[in-house]
Amino acid sequence: MDEIRQIVGGALHRLRTVEPADDDDYADLEPLDQVIGEARVVALGESMHRVHEFLAVRHRLLRYLVERHGFTALAIESGFAEGLGVQRWISGDQGDAAEVARVGMTYHFGSCSESVSLLEDLRADGRVRFFGLDVSASGAGGPRPLDEAARLLDTVDPGYAEVVRREILPLFGYLPPNDGGIAWAAPALHAYLDLPAADRDALTAAIARLTTRIDALWPQYAADAGGDIAWTLRRLADSARFGVGFLTAMIERRAGGITPSSARDALMARTVHALLERGERVLVVAANGHIQRSPMLAPPLVTEPFPTMGTHLAASLGDDYVSIATTFGSGEVWLHRPAPDSRPGHSVPFTQWLDAAAPGSLDALLASPAIAFGLLSWRDRCGDDPIVRLIDATRSTMNGDGEILSTPRTAFDAAIHVDTITPWRTTLTDPG
Repeated sequence: MDEIRQIVGGALHRLRTVEPADDDDYADLEPLDQVIGEARVVALGESMHRVHEFLAVRHRLLRYLVERHGFTALAIESGFAEGLGVQRWISGDQGDAAEVARVGMTYHFGSCSESVSLLEDLRADGRVRFFGLDVSASGAGGPRPLDEAARLLDTVDPGYAEVVRREILPLFGYLPPNDGGIAWAAPALHAYLDLPAADRDALTAAIARLTTRIDALWPQYAADAGGDIAWTLRRLADSARFGVGFLTAMIERRAGGITPSSARDALMARTVHALLERGERVLVVAANGHIQRSPMLAPPLVTEPFPTMGTHLAASLGDDYVSIATTFGSGEVWLHRPAPDSRPGHSVPFTQWLDAAAPGSLDALLASPAIAFGLLSWRDRCGDDPIVRLIDATRSTMNGDGEILSTPRTAFDAAIHVDTITPWRTTLTDPG
């Protein structure tokens, strides 16, 4: 064990801090330059959401990539349609930053001061555009992409904008009232599953018609109103189509269909490709499981591997795609569970200490020398390197208190390790 600690400790490059600062010289991040190279997409993972240190790393790494590598876009695991409001605010719209983050970042990723500070920084800097990658309403789909599409169609296809409002948006009438609750997505998903098959099919068909029309007419939209509107309409159409595809897969899964989450990952990869078409150089931030180059397998929740966003991007971009995991040793984290008197789909948040990472995981290996913050890259290391042999012997990365089974050396290019993690700084009284 002492030999392993010595090998890992010698390979880990110590990071001065994970916290962003205005006077940062970024010297400790410079070893990343060899990993990043000229890659157009750098993906930063999170081995658990709602962790302060991982959000701080996100902010600091983005600043570094902008200053040293000319990156122009931040794209996160959050609803694309909701993210349009965030970018409008960054570009100068009025509004309160905390409210913009709360509404514009799904899965409640905006419910913390770390996200508010990030958006304030983006607005002040003005060089970086913000995008969501994912389906809307924290996986529940919903009408937001159609609302946004109708608003843009008013300028280029007003007759069809009225069709959207008259014939498609009412099909979402099955949704329960959105009371702003933390877990509205859960009852919304159940409401979809309870729909008669004919109603589900009608929604799918209507969105297919919208997608086909936008795909067919986008050159005309671009000529009439500019490429940005046409590009955004196509992304909203994708968001609506993959959103209903995610829901449909929950039904079809029983009859040999795809794993529902694979629809989300396909959309996220498609959105990244669309950003590259715009000439962006992109920092992508999502869970480790989404950014890894290998299929997702995380029993007992995910028992059949499916292609992740990283699988798609690695296949199409090759060395233009770099994936950096985050790992941790132990710490206090936000968790939540239903209470006996909770409304359906709602839960009670609490903090809990997570003990050391599972033996055999990459997290446990990197935690062995007890270095507070460290960076390890193995992209250019050869197979007989002692640290490579140790990484090859690992079987997983941690996902909170569970594991994602993988071969970490081929799933990722590097890792940023935080030995002790702490909860994010919530801006809500109920962050569950």
